[in-house]
Amino acid sequence: FGKTIKILKSNNAKEYFSSYLTYFLTSHSILHQSTGSHTPQQNGIAEREK
Repeated sequence: FGKTIKILKSNNAKEYFSSYLTYFLTSHSILHQSTGSHTPQQNGIAEREK
């Protein structure tokens, strides 16, 4: 698609905070932002319509 990922936004699930993923994101200059606890509103469509 010719796009560069600049920010990965995730919830606070432990799989998003592994040392491997942290290293990968850092080495590719990708900023990792996590949403607040118990705030599905911040997760957009991923938390809607289950």
